[in-house]
Amino acid sequence: MQDQPEVRPLTPAAAAAPVADAYGADRLPPAGGLRMPGWLMALLVLLAAAGLIVGALLWQRIGQLQSDVARRSADSNTHAIEARTLSQQAQSLSMDNSTRLGMLENQLKDLSLQRAQLETLVNQLTRSQDGNLVVEINASVRLAQQQMELTGTTEPLLAAMRRARTRLEQAALPQLGGLQRALSADIERLQAADYVDAVGIQSSMDEVLRLVEDMPLLNGVVAMGRPLGTQPLSGLEGEDTQWRRWWRAVWDDTRQLVRVTRIDRPESALIAPDQAYFLRESLKLRLLHARVDLAARQYGQARGELQAITALIARYFDPASRTTQQVATVLQQIQSDVRDVQMPRIDDTLTALAAATHP
Repeated sequence: MQDQPEVRPLTPAAAAAPVADAYGADRLPPAGGLRMPGWLMALLVLLAAAGLIVGALLWQRIGQLQSDVARRSADSNTHAIEARTLSQQAQSLSMDNSTRLGMLENQLKDLSLQRAQLETLVNQLTRSQDGNLVVEINASVRLAQQQMELTGTTEPLLAAMRRARTRLEQAALPQLGGLQRALSADIERLQAADYVDAVGIQSSMDEVLRLVEDMPLLNGVVAMGRPLGTQPLSGLEGEDTQWRRWWRAVWDDTRQLVRVTRIDRPESALIAPDQAYFLRESLKLRLLHARVDLAARQYGQARGELQAITALIARYFDPASRTTQQVATVLQQIQSDVRDVQMPRIDDTLTALAAATHP
């Protein structure tokens, strides 16, 4: 702030100077000559007093202004210092906030990175679990399919597919919904399919193999006792004495020397006792061939073997025997069960498994 000019009160000499200037130095009356009038002197005194008072008031006012200016300047300096301090504090606080914001941003980036890594791990773990489940189901279904092709029955494949569907229902994975629907469709198709019960037929063949040894031949020689309902020999009635027992033994031996029977097929009478063994072994061998053809699903060849076995039994074995009749019944049932059928396919399930294994 610029300094104000200093104002000083006028002295009587200074106040009289303008008067001298107005009249001129040459025109002033001499000091010892004229006297000034009293009223003029009083007026000059009053003017001088008024000038002094005005100067004093003006000086006082100027002093007050200077004091106000100094005080306001001091206040301004104080406010400036405070503002500078606050500015520095604000700047420091802003720097601290910037530093903290940078740290928070770094932490946020770290958290985002960790979250992304965690999501990646979770997705990988989920895909791994899904992949393991699909791989297990694929292996079990394909193994059961091979068992179905070997045994000729759909039961192993049905059981494996039911277990796979149950595991998918328990897992409740939306991305494997197509596989679950394919399994359900193929299960219904397998349940409605016609198939040859190879296991049951093989069990029946085992029973025939066991009964072959018990079937009597058509020319078999049996002990001929006294027929039921016949009368004892004449003269032998009465008590069973020693003579009577001896005579009955002789008669029985005599009757066994010659036997008269009716044979419709002469070739069956020409089989020697030692050839009966080979006949039975030939029947067993044909049964085994039929069993192999059945396992290979060569149903036409299996039926041919069974028909040949039936013809041999009817030609060389006693049809009146209960064992022969039982074997013939079982063979007839086996021939009706062995029929040409097409094994069902599970293309929908295999396609869904391939799509789930290689997404």
